[in-house]
Amino acid sequence: MNRSPHTAHQQSGFILVLTLMILSMIVMLVTQLFQNSTIHFYFDRTMIEREKATALAKGGIELAISQLTLPKSDETKSNEKTQTPPKDAEEKKDPNIELLKKVLPILNRWQSFTLKEDIDGLDGEIKLCITCEDGKIDINQWFDFNKKKFIGEDAKDHSLKGEASIDGKKIFKVLFNSIKKSASGKDLFELFEKFLKQRQYKLNEVTELLTIKEFREAFKEALFYEPPALKGTKKEQRPVYLMDIFTIWSGAKTVNPWLLSDSICAIVGLMRAQTGDTPAREKEVEQLLKGIKSIEGDLKITWEKVLQKLYGKELKAVPSEFSSLLAQNFEAKTFGVLSYGTVGKITQKVFAIIERNKNAQVPYTIKRLYWL
Repeated sequence: MNRSPHTAHQQSGFILVLTLMILSMIVMLVTQLFQNSTIHFYFDRTMIEREKATALAKGGIELAISQLTLPKSDETKSNEKTQTPPKDAEEKKDPNIELLKKVLPILNRWQSFTLKEDIDGLDGEIKLCITCEDGKIDINQWFDFNKKKFIGEDAKDHSLKGEASIDGKKIFKVLFNSIKKSASGKDLFELFEKFLKQRQYKLNEVTELLTIKEFREAFKEALFYEPPALKGTKKEQRPVYLMDIFTIWSGAKTVNPWLLSDSICAIVGLMRAQTGDTPAREKEVEQLLKGIKSIEGDLKITWEKVLQKLYGKELKAVPSEFSSLLAQNFEAKTFGVLSYGTVGKITQKVFAIIERNKNAQVPYTIKRLYWL
């Protein structure tokens, strides 16, 4: 049966339209598959970089621990085995002085370590900063949560010899008065005292203070300490940081004058951490500690010989309420480590509280970990 030319023309047009539709669908499918594969590619790469950055951030903590760990000398190891004293006791190095030589130049300052794939297995960067919890004020040690008052507020309640001269309430009043500038001019002491009196037990976290609205507003951008930038930038008014002023980890009423936090230095008018001053501080610390056999003893003498040069101020110029907190004996057992791990465009940030173990195979224990 013969088809008319008109019918054949209609069929040819239908096939052409159908072909174009199929081609369009194929193009749409290919485009969609390409977009999906591209998204998955970037997503997978981002997740891999994130995991690598997380590993580097955790690695920064271990790196800090290695810097804070003093190696045992062969002589010390030998003495431990034989249980006999060293032949020359005067040559034995004071571990506290050796620790200070390592820590003081880098305390409250950034350290940067660049990793290369051909050497380290990946391209990335670790930035870390070591702080000392013993150089901050332990809130739990200065407030009696049973009596609902500060230690020393009532002279009749002193249980330890020598406490009568230290009024905890006065100390915190002066402290918060100095924090006013960073708190938009607000005096937060009354809110702080009210918060403590409403509690039945000690603080579990300094961050619990953020349940107070005014504290949240004052420290929302200044919770965890961050050192000045590694590279030189325009000088800006640096804030004081809530977690760099207070702690719950030192377990002491006193503050270690050798390892003061940067925010405490700012509050009492001492010299703060500066960008790029680590090499100069290494030489300065080495020179200041040269010939010193012990750092225990009269704080006034120690301050005049060493600390005055490090902090840029005489002890008598430090507010008396704060100087009364400075410890005569050296003890550094709890540190904070701020660690950034960067791979590609991904940066992971972590802050760890680490505690020193005495006479233990594991030199430090991680007590708390905060992902920032």
